[in-house]
Amino acid sequence: MKLFEEYKELESKIPENLKNRIDINRLELKEDGTYLYRGDLNINYGKPKLTSLKVLGDIGISEVGGSFNCDDNQLTSLEHCPSYVGGYFDCSGNQLTSLEH
Repeated sequence: MKLFEEYKELESKIPENLKNRIDINRLELKEDGTYLYRGDLNINYGKPKLTSLKVLGDIGISEVGGSFNCDDNQLTSLEHCPSYVGGYFDCSGNQLTSLEH
């Protein structure tokens, strides 16, 4: 029952416009309490466009095992961006003023 409650809690943290892009079944709990997202994570081309990556921090995604795409949004910062991406990282088409986070 505890796993079901944790699953529901994680699911509730994902905004409606990203529910079809963030598959909580791909989340793997790490020893530090954050999550590895197994596979590619594409949070691009959503409507409304994202102005921050706070949702990743809210969920606790700290690493992406595959590629991470957050292109074509309205991001001004990479704050809450995964600290590790196993594939390619695409943040083009945003209004970033720095690549630091």
